[in-house]
Amino acid sequence: MSFVSKIVTAAGYGLLASLSARFLQFLYIHLRPSSISKYGKKHRLYKPSSRTWALVTGASDGLGVAWAHELSKSGFNVIIHGRNPAKLNKLKAEIEEKHHVQVRTLVIDSGREPVAFDEASYAAFNKAVQDATADVPLTVLINNIGIIGNWYAMADTPADVVDDSININVRFSMQLTRALLPTLTRNAPALIINVSSQSDASPVAYATLYTGAKGWGQAFHRSLRYEMRDTRQDVEVLTVVYGFIATTSTGRTDKDAQFGVATPSVAARAALNKVGCGYSIVTPLWQHHVQQWLVGLFPIGVSESIVANVMLEQKEKMVALAKSK
Repeated sequence: MSFVSKIVTAAGYGLLASLSARFLQFLYIHLRPSSISKYGKKHRLYKPSSRTWALVTGASDGLGVAWAHELSKSGFNVIIHGRNPAKLNKLKAEIEEKHHVQVRTLVIDSGREPVAFDEASYAAFNKAVQDATADVPLTVLINNIGIIGNWYAMADTPADVVDDSININVRFSMQLTRALLPTLTRNAPALIINVSSQSDASPVAYATLYTGAKGWGQAFHRSLRYEMRDTRQDVEVLTVVYGFIATTSTGRTDKDAQFGVATPSVAARAALNKVGCGYSIVTPLWQHHVQQWLVGLFPIGVSESIVANVMLEQKEKMVALAKSK
């Protein structure tokens, strides 16, 4: 066998080994049993009022509503966060009747609170969070909140929209995580899930603020995971990455669900099923995982063009929907 033939053969074996490893990883991630019960184990032993609690941010609509329902199905009492008391109270009554768990509401406008460099605002924020959580065994935090907002060209984006996006998509989650870490470590084992998007690593023109925020969220939570490990805190930090989900923010409903577009309930349940998988970042829906893998087979310039064109079509769809209202 010639030297060139040996090189080609070795490369072939290497590629086969790499593909086999990725396939086995895929099977492990999507078939292994969830460890979510680790964080809700108390609820099987005591009365409902002693069940462990989970807090879901951005729970007024879409995926946040699904998170609240799926956690309740798993036996957790839930604290649902949003800025609209009427929506939260409606969801509270619905969950209590359907799942027979306790529900609290946490009303904070994540686009406005806490005000940066305002000690009184920081104090009010901390108090609101502590009032909602201090007297219950909180073990799960779902950093779900996030908005794309209007699809602006960056040069045309109003200054207040920039700050609003940063506040909702970045500052609020960081401030809430900071405020709740002492509670979560005290109630350990505990779990923090960051809800992210495949857009963080993809070119999404006219949604630059959103994609930048999702990239921040992944970096923050991945680093926090290893900070918890280094300080020997039993707090699992997991980022879950989604593609399209059938929510109003993507211009879809449950009826539009298909291979690459999951309903919010399916998306939330898939994420809970990945708890304890051992990875810092995971794509919970196998369909999105397959899409991600297929696009990744192309050279980066080609894969970026594919995703960019898909997202431009999405942008046109959302702009048309906004005009029709």
